[in-house]
Amino acid sequence: MYRSSMVLFLLALLLSGCSSTQPPKETWPPEWFTTPPLDPNFIVVTAMGESKNNQTAYEKAEEAANASIASTMELRVNGLSERFIESLEVEDQEDYTDLFKRVGKNVISTVLYGAMVEKKAQRYLEAENKYEVCILKTMPLGALQNEFKAQLHNDKVLYAKFKETQAMQELDDEVQKFEEWKDKRNDDMRMLPESGQISR
Repeated sequence: MYRSSMVLFLLALLLSGCSSTQPPKETWPPEWFTTPPLDPNFIVVTAMGESKNNQTAYEKAEEAANASIASTMELRVNGLSERFIESLEVEDQEDYTDLFKRVGKNVISTVLYGAMVEKKAQRYLEAENKYEVCILKTMPLGALQNEFKAQLHNDKVLYAKFKETQAMQELDDEVQKFEEWKDKRNDDMRMLPESGQISR
């Protein structure tokens, strides 16, 4: 009887050890997808793509993420443009609205290429014969402001009109803060060991 009890005890202990070593079941979508991190210095978006081909699913997710970033960028650029237009006399505002629309389109098309995929996850649904791909993509807001300033400098009419305005000074200050942040980040990255993981 003692031997039977010992065998049962060892069996229970073995089963308990096996169950405790099983990896936890992963949630889907991932937590970073359903609750993306908030960062005041970045536009952060998540998107999902589905397809029978995993690469096509990834491309669909990227396309959706880019559209979301572009939409947010458009709102930001419009806000920057309005800041400059409102500094004009009322009778001059309409003349410059179209110029700023052109600037905004150039900014968005240029800066969007700098958006980075920070996280990616995928799963295959065998019953439905398709892949689902989730991504988290970010873009630094400072890059948008930097490019907006560059576009103004490239347009002689706009730059001559606004170079001495309060709106331009505020933009210069924001760009300077971004450059300082970039320099600090680069310094932090150089201090990491070669095998270290680089993070924001």
